[in-house]
Amino acid sequence: MLTAVLVDSSVVQRLSEEERTLPLERLPLAECSDFHKLRTRLTRLQRGIGQPAGKASSGNATRRLRLRVDVPGHTGGDAAALQARLARSTAKPQSEQPPAERPAPDYDVVWPANKLLVEIRGLRTRSADDHSLQESLTLLWALGRLTRGRARLTAWPEFEREVGDLLVEFGESRTPGHPFRHLASSPDLWETHGLADVPTATDTGARAGFPERTFTALTKDRLLRTQVIAVLANAYLGDDAQAVLTRVGLGTADLDRPATATTRVEQTALRSLLLDGRDAAPCALCGDEYPVGSLVAAHIKRRSACTPEQKLDLANVAMLACALGCDHLYEQGHLTVAPDGRVRVADTTYPAVRARLAELDGRHVPAHTPESRDYFEWHATTIFKKPVGPVG
Repeated sequence: MLTAVLVDSSVVQRLSEEERTLPLERLPLAECSDFHKLRTRLTRLQRGIGQPAGKASSGNATRRLRLRVDVPGHTGGDAAALQARLARSTAKPQSEQPPAERPAPDYDVVWPANKLLVEIRGLRTRSADDHSLQESLTLLWALGRLTRGRARLTAWPEFEREVGDLLVEFGESRTPGHPFRHLASSPDLWETHGLADVPTATDTGARAGFPERTFTALTKDRLLRTQVIAVLANAYLGDDAQAVLTRVGLGTADLDRPATATTRVEQTALRSLLLDGRDAAPCALCGDEYPVGSLVAAHIKRRSACTPEQKLDLANVAMLACALGCDHLYEQGHLTVAPDGRVRVADTTYPAVRARLAELDGRHVPAHTPESRDYFEWHATTIFKKPVGPVG
C-alpha cells in the first residue's frame, strides 16, 4: 500500500513534511496495472510543491521523491530485510548467469551509491556539536590515500600525526581523535578496530578507515568517487575547497584528465547525478521527456570558464538538455535563461531557427534555482547572442 509520497530534494528541505507531501490518496500497489502512468501522475503532482499559489504548474517536475509504503505483516524495523529480499528476488539464478569474464565487484546491489551520498550530506546533522569540517577533512584525506593505493585502515599513531596536522592547517583544533572514533557512528562511512573510547597515545593498535564495501566501491567506481569529492568540497569546505583537495593529494585529479577523457567522464558523472536513477527525464529547456541516450548534461556555465570550485559543483553547474536541439541552441547562444527563470531568445533571420525559438520563448526552466542563478547569469551576459543575420 502506497501511503504517502514526499518531495525529498535538498531545495525543499526547509518546508515541513506536510508541505512536501503530494496530494495523493492511499493507493494499493497490487492493484496498479500501469506503473508508467503512476509515475507520470507523481511527476505532475510534484510541480506544485514549494510553488506560490497559482503557479503550481511551473514547478520542478524532476526532483527526488520518497515513497512510503505499508507492507502487510511487516513494520518499519523490517525495512533492511525487505530491501535485501527484494534485491535477491530480482537476481537471476546462478544457472542463468552468463560466464563471467572478470571477477564481479565486491559490493552488492543492496547498497546503492545514493545511500553513501546521503550519509555524507548528513555529517552536519549527526551530532549536537558541529564537527562536520573535521569529518569532511578526514574523509577527503582518506580518499587521497585510497587514490594513491594506500591501505584501507590506518593505525592511530599515523592517523593522529597526519590528520592532526591537516586539521590545524585548515583552522580546526588538533583533535583527530574525534573523527577517528565518531565517524564510525555512520557504519557505511567509517569503521574502527581495537578502540573502546577516544584514542590515546597508548592505543597504538587501534585502526580506522572506510568499511571494506565502501573502500571497494570508491576504488572501482570513479564516478562515485567524483561525486563524493564534490559533495564534501561544496557542502563543507567553502573557499578552502581547492586548497584542501591539493593538500590531500586530490587536487582536481578526479575531475581533470586529458581533454577527451575529462569530457567523457565528467559528462557521465553529471548526467548520472542529474538523472538520479531515472531512465528518462524532461529537457530543462523545452520540457519534453527523453530517454537517457537523447539527453546531455549541458554545462550552464562553460566548463572552461569555471573555477576549480565551480567544476566541483556538479549538482548546480549543469542541467539536462535534449540532444535534439536545445543543447545546441543554448551552447551557441541562441537562447538563454533570464533572471526570472524563463527562456529568453535571440533574434535570427533563419525561419526554421526562429520558429523553434518562438516555441521555447518564455518557458519556465526548473533548473534555474538560487544555487544555479549565477551560472545562468554568466551565460546570459557572456554567450547569449545579439541580433544576427545569415553568415556569408
